[in-house]
Amino acid sequence: MGIKQLIFSLVLLNLVSHHMSFGQPVEQEQTEPMADKASLRHVMEEGNAFYESSEYELAVEKYTFILSQGIVSSEVYFNLGNAYFKKNNLGKAILNYERALKLAPKDEDIQFNLEFARASTVDKIESTGTVWFKKMVHGYLKTMNTNAWAMVSLVLVFLALLFWILFLSNRYAPNGLIIALVVSLLLAIAAILSSFGRRLLEAQRFAIVMDDGITVKSAPAQKGEDMFIIHEGTKMELLDEYQTWFKIRLENGNVGWLPQNTVEEI
Repeated sequence: MGIKQLIFSLVLLNLVSHHMSFGQPVEQEQTEPMADKASLRHVMEEGNAFYESSEYELAVEKYTFILSQGIVSSEVYFNLGNAYFKKNNLGKAILNYERALKLAPKDEDIQFNLEFARASTVDKIESTGTVWFKKMVHGYLKTMNTNAWAMVSLVLVFLALLFWILFLSNRYAPNGLIIALVVSLLLAIAAILSSFGRRLLEAQRFAIVMDDGITVKSAPAQKGEDMFIIHEGTKMELLDEYQTWFKIRLENGNVGWLPQNTVEEI
């Protein structure tokens, strides 16, 4: 086997292995409902009507019923967040905005309402150091879902194979080799980002504080040392759990333990 053929075989194997890491199932915005879709649409319209007439508690009941029937929809979560915000239930409002944004990360209305609600929270926590960098990477990876990354990888696979074939045919060597190596490198980077992004998004767990004035402890016990106090609507990352306690980390890097019944996971 010649040197070019050996190189081509190794690169092709590498490309195929990267390509196979794509195409994993992605979170769908809507699942199969337990009730009839037409009836649920009617319930949605009822909830919207109650919201428009300022009957926010009834609107919450309608939207919550839809979610209880197996519907997972950014629209429903968004409307539910709006109803809770009107009821001055800041924790539930932010929780549902976050759930809506998780399903529709590019929706500007959800982003705006979430930031508006966050501005009403007591805690003004700034991201610092590695936490800020992690948040930036997390936001970048969310700009494209797994299917989008898969499409990028397919295009790069095609281009890489094309230029490797041109290189092997001696028609565009050595430029073909350079271009093929560059495209292969881009493909490897895309594959790494996709794989890292899936692991990051799947592994990370976040929650919102539902109660006001929660004292975070140094250990998972009431006798633990008081570390700091957080308030309703504050977002945190869940790092670990022990019995009825969560170990949490705020965006400023502060770490501690709090009771699980004081927060709700996104």
